[in-house]
Amino acid sequence: MYQVFCLKGTPPETLDEQEKCFHSKSCCWRELQKRRQSKQQTESETETEPAAHAAAR
Repeated sequence: MYQVFCLKGTPPETLDEQEKCFHSKSCCWRELQKRRQSKQQTESETETEPAAHAAAR
């Protein structure tokens, strides 16, 4: 049995989702995934900013 932190889209529909539920210890794996994607997007935007500033000079 897996631990349920929220009722969004539960139960897991695929084996991959079920594995993510098993490995998530503190909150819903979907929320963790959203945070990771947001962080990656922020980091990629930050990496491109210095190049844009240098090109403008």
